[in-house]
Amino acid sequence: MTKSVFESFRNEQTNAWLELQEDFETAKRKYSTSRNDVTLRFPQFLITKFKDVNKLQLEERLQENKYKKKVLLVQGHIVLKSIVMDVLFKHATDEINKHIDLLLKKKELHGVSTLLLVGGFSESPFVSEAVRACFKSLRVVAPINGSLAILKGAVLFGNNSNIIAVRVSPFSYGVHTRKLYIQDIHPPKRARKIAGHYYVDNAFDKHLEIGERVYVGSKSKERQYKICNKGNRKVYWKIYQSTIPDPSFCDAEFECTYLGRLMIHIPEVNHAHDDDDHGAHTCEEDRPKQPSHVRLLLSMTCKGSELEATARAPDIDIECGVKFDFLDSDHAVGEDEVFESVQ
Repeated sequence: MTKSVFESFRNEQTNAWLELQEDFETAKRKYSTSRNDVTLRFPQFLITKFKDVNKLQLEERLQENKYKKKVLLVQGHIVLKSIVMDVLFKHATDEINKHIDLLLKKKELHGVSTLLLVGGFSESPFVSEAVRACFKSLRVVAPINGSLAILKGAVLFGNNSNIIAVRVSPFSYGVHTRKLYIQDIHPPKRARKIAGHYYVDNAFDKHLEIGERVYVGSKSKERQYKICNKGNRKVYWKIYQSTIPDPSFCDAEFECTYLGRLMIHIPEVNHAHDDDDHGAHTCEEDRPKQPSHVRLLLSMTCKGSELEATARAPDIDIECGVKFDFLDSDHAVGEDEVFESVQ
């Protein structure tokens, strides 16, 4: 069956495609190493479309050595012999066992004695038997209706995100910034002289490290920045994630991916004055002016399945409004978003 045939089937016969997917999912969960054949309803559309595209009857293709006596068409049904199902399953179970083996080698999982299988695929006896055969020294538990565990967890989490006490950061998260040039860390070609000092641009300033445990209510250590915002009330940072623990720069070389931008709103500081007749008012000469340089303390945390951040300007004792824009796909900074940050 060619890719174009299945794409046409999915696009033109969506209901039948979904039914075929559902039938295979049911058969997949019931299949075991007892070598039972699997029989599925097979739409006539696929047979006709295959002939139109390949100029060949599907029955003729199934007579080739690769499929002969392994895949059969019988009265509107397709029969997959156990040898075919075993091949399909083996690739999946080999990858599952390989992943479990990698997990068990982590120091955090030292001493694990029981494996709990959940999710739809865990209901397949073939899967649980393959895992048991690979990890004979461990107890492998595949509970009834294990596929509902994820659904129940999603409902509970949606109702109260605090039921998860700790999350493991899937990436290293940081902001795009400018840092002082350090000869032993940064390559000389990155150095740029500004006002008598050498800096590097496009630097990655880490807030959360991949694999780091983040507890509910806790935040990353506050990182200090000096914002040269030229009087703007809004400051923008580009946010990156990386699959390595401590990337130096926000480049593909350091496996960094652009996530979006972080907007920090620095509010004005209003000064009230007493007036005998009219009460408090602000004089023209006393209208607040945004400082050209602001010291900000920024911290991030994983809350639920999302990133959150808090920012404050300690010198003027102000909590700043912070907003993530993960839909922003533009890496560039616009003219109204001029800023420089030095960590």
